[in-house]
Amino acid sequence: MTLHVTSSPGDKPSNDFSCQLDSIEDAFDALNTLVVVGQTLHGAYLVDQDHIFTIPVAAFDGQPIGDTITRLEKEWQYLLDKPSPDKANNANQFWQERVDSLTTRIQNAQRMIANVEGLLARATEWKAGALKTHTVNRYTRYIIREKAYLMKLSRLQKMAQGKQGEP
Repeated sequence: MTLHVTSSPGDKPSNDFSCQLDSIEDAFDALNTLVVVGQTLHGAYLVDQDHIFTIPVAAFDGQPIGDTITRLEKEWQYLLDKPSPDKANNANQFWQERVDSLTTRIQNAQRMIANVEGLLARATEWKAGALKTHTVNRYTRYIIREKAYLMKLSRLQKMAQGKQGEP
């Protein structure tokens, strides 16, 4: 897969570049590394075979997330490999695993919202201009979308909690 990035060091002109990577986790870690070294990310997308995936650069704060994604992937693989809960004694275990999975997703969404809110706070301190307006609006829309997703996850979690203990 190929990662394409537009970034700039501070207020300097932006640069476009691309690199070959083995996994999406590597791409995410590369973007976080760019943030750590002082680059401002303006855009990024992945090309994998015939598919193009736009990456929301506002989500990258310099903290590595590749290990987190790998853990989530292992968790989902574990859940997918388990036989479906077709008996009453397995149903409660299934719903508990569902609650646990949703709890993890909720925590990740909350962390992502907090990260983007931090970026938004920094962006509001910028000198007035088109870039500031665009960035603040973009971060705000992203936060609203993530909070709606968080509400959906919370509703699913409550539903799953209600299913626990049912025959």
